[in-house]
Amino acid sequence: MEEVKGIKAKILKENPDGREALIDGLVNLSRTRNRADYVHEVNQLIVTANRVIENSLNKYDVEGVLLGHQLNSDAGVSFVGNTIDSISGTIHQTFNLEGENSSRFRDYLNYVNDRLAVNNSQFLWIGTNNERVYAVVFEHGSFTFCDYIKSTSKKEIKEWIQNCLQDLAFNDSPVTGSPFITREDIWQKEKCSIVDNLPEFNIPLSSREIVIFSDVGFSSYPHNLIKVEGEILGLKQAVSSPLSFDNYVKYEEQKVDLQKINVWAPIVEGDIAISIAFAKIKENLDNVKVVYEEGLIPNPCSDINVFVSHGGRDGNSGFRGLYPSDGKAYNMDKIFGTGKIAIMFVCHAGSIVENYYSNSTHTLVKRLLQSGYQAVISPSWSLNVSIPGIWMKKFIRSMENGNTISYSVNKANLYIESIYISPGASSAMHLFGNDRLTSN
Repeated sequence: MEEVKGIKAKILKENPDGREALIDGLVNLSRTRNRADYVHEVNQLIVTANRVIENSLNKYDVEGVLLGHQLNSDAGVSFVGNTIDSISGTIHQTFNLEGENSSRFRDYLNYVNDRLAVNNSQFLWIGTNNERVYAVVFEHGSFTFCDYIKSTSKKEIKEWIQNCLQDLAFNDSPVTGSPFITREDIWQKEKCSIVDNLPEFNIPLSSREIVIFSDVGFSSYPHNLIKVEGEILGLKQAVSSPLSFDNYVKYEEQKVDLQKINVWAPIVEGDIAISIAFAKIKENLDNVKVVYEEGLIPNPCSDINVFVSHGGRDGNSGFRGLYPSDGKAYNMDKIFGTGKIAIMFVCHAGSIVENYYSNSTHTLVKRLLQSGYQAVISPSWSLNVSIPGIWMKKFIRSMENGNTISYSVNKANLYIESIYISPGASSAMHLFGNDRLTSN
């Protein structure tokens, strides 16, 4: 009977024991020392988490929704430290449930509140449950929204990713076909088409900087392009994604040395597009102290490391690879070095694809954040070579004025919009990781 009761708690709708079963599962995850076991146990709990979310949304139970969202967030981000034994897959402790965190999941609302109330940003949890999309909003020390988003669905978002994401590639020299039609006319028409096709998210948000926690099911959607009241969120205010709540709470305010900037592009390969982008960066940063590297293999070890190269996207594995020229691909383990901020002027470097087998994602961004970078700024689709130079200049100027990295990315994106109009250009660069970095 105990076995049957436990199974019912995990899988049946409206079962009041579901939350307790989920909490027990989350606590047990903290004791797991094997990566394969961790993935298996997370997959076993997904049904329970979805049941808890469904039941909690019907009762406006914020804590239940957040507990379910915790489980459905990227499992790969939750690992603390490196693998102890790469052969056996043994891992460090996933959650620290000792001392002050001993009742973490049994008092989860206060755990979240204590870590976010001191921050002036607005926080948005967004995810999918069955075919519906839900959201939770936290600001000014309290939760202000917890409900389904009735204006869109999981199906609509998935179809947009499949059918519209590739159309965001920006052309800075379109053929007008008539002396009476300007490039601006074409870009304005393109903007209207992009905005009209975006899903609508009827979430009550203020004008403050926003930190977004996406579950795995929603993470493939570019967070800059969340449309609220007919407007693209990333062009209204600063938006960032740390990939998960667990990732975010580890971050602190840190200073970045703007005298330590490294810009690399494999110019020696003779690729024209890469050479143009690299030249435009040098032209716009002529008054900034920068170390430029043009060789095949870089040695990035500055606070800000900038990478210029070709990149590819794969629908099954996310970011496909780094390419210095046609027919050549990098072993990426030897490329990215160490630093605080990685700026990727690499097509699709910010793309995220769900890994259906392990409740996690395929993305270069996660790899860089796990390797020690505090923040990654990268495009979620194809990037035009005219953008890196002018974007970089505006970003550095904003950081020099003491603004946060989140604010500075937004200002650089808005500057691109003032020139090129289309969101395919202005919304391409996304911020992942720590949103509180400032210059020294």
